Amino acid sequence: MFKHPINSRSNSLDGLKSIHLNLNSQRQLTKQVKEILSPQLALHCLHAIHTNDKIVLFTDSSAWASKLLFMRRTILKNLSALTKRPIKNFNVKVLPKTSIQTKHKLRHTKRASKQTIINLNQPYNLDRNDVLSIALKKLADTL
Repeated sequence: MFKHPINSRSNSLDGLKSIHLNLNSQRQLTKQVKEILSPQLALHCLHAIHTNDKIVLFTDSSAWASKLLFMRRTILKNLSALTKRPIKNFNVKVLPKTSIQTKHKLRHTKRASKQTIINLNQPYNLDRNDVLSIALKKLADTL
């Protein structure tokens, strides 16, 4: 059964609090990695995760992944000095395009033609008090 992430009986580092702390440490690590890299390469280093003696960097393409792998020794040397623990394993993963946040283009909407507005105003039902007729009348008035 799933546990409630935060309740009065839980440890202070349980649930959402531990997730929040973990995410903050990952953001700090990502910032430190980006400071080591050149500005152009830092733009393509999206996230970094450190567990035990392993670091995983995430990038947006395989070309940048190979450049990050080329910088492996420099990154490991500087991060080992910062964390004061030896980092032995280094991986780079490419995130799929769908998981990278992109700005979505706004779709252009078509304006209703005069004929469409006329059709919306035509009484299809003799009873003008029914819900559909009222809704169509409101729609025609807004167009």
